[in-house]
Amino acid sequence: MPLVNMKMSLYLAGPISGLSYYEACNWRIQVREALKDIYEVIDPMRGKSYLSEEQAIQEFYPHTITSGSKAVYTKDRYDVKRCDILLVNLSLMSNGNKSIGTLVEIGMADAWGKFILIIGKPTHPFLTENSVQVSSVEEAIEFLKIQAG
Repeated sequence: MPLVNMKMSLYLAGPISGLSYYEACNWRIQVREALKDIYEVIDPMRGKSYLSEEQAIQEFYPHTITSGSKAVYTKDRYDVKRCDILLVNLSLMSNGNKSIGTLVEIGMADAWGKFILIIGKPTHPFLTENSVQVSSVEEAIEFLKIQAG
C-alpha cells in the first residue's frame, strides 16, 4: 500500500479581540494563500465572516455558534492540539493588546511539544526559549517553506 503524503498542519495564532475583522484576517489570508499547497492551514477565524463589519472584535459573542466563550476555547484548544506547527503573529500586539488567548495557545503548544514560530521580537524568556522568531509575515512564510522541505 503506498504511503499517503499528508501535509503538516499549521495553526495561525495571534490577537483577534480588539482588532478589526480586516486586521485579524489579513495576515492569515496572506499565509494561507502562500502555503496552502504545502500545509493544512488552520485558521481560528474560519466560520466567522459574520464579524466582517466589526471594527473591534470582542473576546466572545455569547449568542453565536462559533464565537461563544466555550466554542472559542474548545475549538482553539483542539486546533492547537492537532497542529504540527504554531505560527504566532505577535507583531499585532504592539498596540497594547495583550492577547491572553494567544499566550495561552503558546503555553499549550509548548506543553504538547509543538514547533512554535513567532512573528515579532519577544523578550520574555517564556517566549524566546521555546520558539524560533522571525521579523515579518513574509519571513515566516519563507521559513515555513524551507521547514516543509
